[in-house]
Amino acid sequence: MKKNILLSFTFLLINFNSLSEIITLDNVLKISLENNLQIKISENDVSAIESKKGQGNALYKPKLKLSGGYVHFSETPDLAELARKLGLLNNAFDKYMDLMVTLNPTNPYYQQFASALNQVELQDDGLNYGSAKITFEQPLYTGGKIKAINRQLDISIDITTLEELKTKSDVVFDTKKAYYNVVLAKKTLKTVNEIYKDIEKHVVEAETYYKAGLVPQLDVIRAKAKLSEVNQKVIQAKNAVEVSKSYLNFVIGKDLPADFEVDTNINIVELSESYSLLEKEALKNRVELRIYEDKIKLAKENKKVVSSQYKPLIAIQGQYGYEGTDLLEEEAEWQIGIVGTMNIYDGGNIKSQVNEAENVIKKAENGKSLVENSIKIEVKKAYLDLVNAYESIKVSEKTLEQAIEANRIAGVNYSSGYGSSIEKMDAEAFLEQAKNSYDNALNAYIVAKYNLEKSIGLNY
Repeated sequence: MKKNILLSFTFLLINFNSLSEIITLDNVLKISLENNLQIKISENDVSAIESKKGQGNALYKPKLKLSGGYVHFSETPDLAELARKLGLLNNAFDKYMDLMVTLNPTNPYYQQFASALNQVELQDDGLNYGSAKITFEQPLYTGGKIKAINRQLDISIDITTLEELKTKSDVVFDTKKAYYNVVLAKKTLKTVNEIYKDIEKHVVEAETYYKAGLVPQLDVIRAKAKLSEVNQKVIQAKNAVEVSKSYLNFVIGKDLPADFEVDTNINIVELSESYSLLEKEALKNRVELRIYEDKIKLAKENKKVVSSQYKPLIAIQGQYGYEGTDLLEEEAEWQIGIVGTMNIYDGGNIKSQVNEAENVIKKAENGKSLVENSIKIEVKKAYLDLVNAYESIKVSEKTLEQAIEANRIAGVNYSSGYGSSIEKMDAEAFLEQAKNSYDNALNAYIVAKYNLEKSIGLNY
């Protein structure tokens, strides 16, 4: 009956554990690309720079402006007062000449003056003045400035899009590393649990043999001390699993189920590509180089914008509107014409700006060369690290096989009474070291593999 209960409990436990959701790397990458805040920020940057494209296109189009105003003076302006007095003088002189013509009809002098003069309408006091007008301007020639500005905007959009792609690549890299940190933490926990069970078995055997008088009590003490030591490692390994899970949640921007499991299968493959081939692929794929190529283009367009100040600016300008003391009675006035301006001498300001623009171009070109050299070094290091990691795994696999066999033999000898407790504990220590070395080799392989993928631009 007890056996049946135990078997039922074990079956339920196994089924309960199997309910834990296994999250694959592909699942995690999908979640990360959808939720990562860095990616959202880079997408916002792309949207912001794309909205500036309309500003560039607007430079080609005409500008219409409506303006108007009203002014009330506290006293009659001097010009209005002068105009009023001149009007009074004109009207008085006109009446005088008319009178002289009447008195002297045959005098041609008076007749000539009288015909030249007319009564004028006197202006008001000029205390109120208003205006309403529409102005128009259309650029005709800007020395290539507008075209260069629009090219700068196009290149800036390309750069921001590439930076978004790089951000996604970095997130993919960080997500892979975080995921396999969980995998390796789980493997380490499995390793220390296996060691714990092996030493626990050794403790039981030592106690049994001690009670039978076959071994000294020192064997039991040593075995229990080792068990306590490994128990601490089990606790540390469990904590490492939880910490690695929390970090994975942070990287992907979402909390996974607390009891989620990872796919612990690691495919170990020997690198078949040559270093020279991988270097060419990296120089072809890496967005950092493409960003610097665009930065060079951007700097050259900026030089065109600055150099356009040497050339004339030509535009059509026009105006239509009303202006005066009584807008309802004023007649509309309009004008249109072509206006041109050109810098003749500015004390060397434009030349200084051009020199600055040329230095920016050189800086971008040097930056591209620096990035190219850095990529080559990065690829070479990742390549050598992966080759070494693969060889380390092969060596640690053989060592682990030997350690497992040595521990088995030591266990058989100890169980049969032919081996000592020290031999058994030495074999256990050798096995623990071999398993740790193998786990470390796996860790180094995973890190080197993803470093190489990142260095040659496979995360885009």
